[in-house]
Amino acid sequence: MNASIQEELNKCARCGKCRAQCPVFLEVGTEMSVTRGRVALLEAYLDGAIPYSDKVREAMMTCLRCLRCQETCPAGVRVDMLINFAREKMATEFGVPLLGRIIFRALLPRRSLFDALVRAGSILQNLLPRSGQDARLRHLPLMFHGKRRIPSLSKRSALKILPEVLPAKNEKKVVAFFVGCLTNYSYAHVAQAIVELLNRNGVTVITPKRQLCCGQPVLSYGDMKALRRLAEHNVALFNSVECDAIVTGCASCGRMIRKEYVPLLGEAAAEFSAKVYDVGEFIAKFLDVEFEHRRETVTYHDPCHLNWGQGITEEPRDLLRAAGEYREMPDAKRCCGGGGSFSLSHYDLSAQITAHKVESIRNTPADVVTTSCPGCMLQIQDRLVAEGVNRRVEHLAEFLLKSQKSDP
Repeated sequence: MNASIQEELNKCARCGKCRAQCPVFLEVGTEMSVTRGRVALLEAYLDGAIPYSDKVREAMMTCLRCLRCQETCPAGVRVDMLINFAREKMATEFGVPLLGRIIFRALLPRRSLFDALVRAGSILQNLLPRSGQDARLRHLPLMFHGKRRIPSLSKRSALKILPEVLPAKNEKKVVAFFVGCLTNYSYAHVAQAIVELLNRNGVTVITPKRQLCCGQPVLSYGDMKALRRLAEHNVALFNSVECDAIVTGCASCGRMIRKEYVPLLGEAAAEFSAKVYDVGEFIAKFLDVEFEHRRETVTYHDPCHLNWGQGITEEPRDLLRAAGEYREMPDAKRCCGGGGSFSLSHYDLSAQITAHKVESIRNTPADVVTTSCPGCMLQIQDRLVAEGVNRRVEHLAEFLLKSQKSDP
């Protein structure tokens, strides 16, 4: 066994403080659904005390990887490292599911092929029923029984719409924009808002057209070979761009390329990862943006991968206070239950987790719910519509752009 993995396993004192933090455990209540139980299960599996089984796999796959337990663990156990290791070991020994292999190894590394598939999907989605309350959302049928709502695919992806280089007047900074898959294909308007907001404030934005998926979904299934291929491509591409920073508007993409690439690729990724900023973080640190301070009330949901994963929590709030009438929602840092593919593979459980977020929003006097992650936007939009709560959901950059003075 890897010495660092054994060290992390040994750190766990089985104190159970993670039980009060884990969003899955708070709904399910079983020992296998919380970090303490997963650590004990992984240790027994690695020692040969128990065989591999569907229950072992399920325990490892139902971790949302929200990182809250890790950030509050008294012993400092690197839970992300243990879960990644467990999933990689299972993928190596028992294989990645067929559909995963097709997506991770054939589609994601080939942008043109993936684009063609998404274009076909954008046509077929017209056959899916629309949500009565939000025309932008459509229902997924089959195993979701019409419950899962997804945003319409953009007619043209963000990478097709955005110019490769958008020069700024009175240039202050040059950034490379890491778009991310969900933003690229479903929230192209968010990508446009990010680029316009930066550009209007003296930032030249370069959007490398050959960028690929950050690899977060691949990591979730332990396919390290496919992940390495994506990471090596992105690092080489962005390192070839002369820029002051690499900016993204996706919390999950940001944490992935900022925190996971160096352990995977070593020093080859160090320069790249050190330049990564979340868009709200970048604006707060490097730009002096003037806002009109709209009367519209706004609240903010903390994406787990931004708050627990990158330590960014006050910057978005400071910007929103300057741009509108800010109202803090109860439990703003509580996980929304999205977790990427988790919300697809465990939809009912993810909906249970999101119900708490919906209740917080319902009890907050705000017109707009903002966040810094398209995955959180998708999950929150879906459940707000399901629960009949009429609130607009926007990316942080969208709200800030609307509040930007016309002549910055």
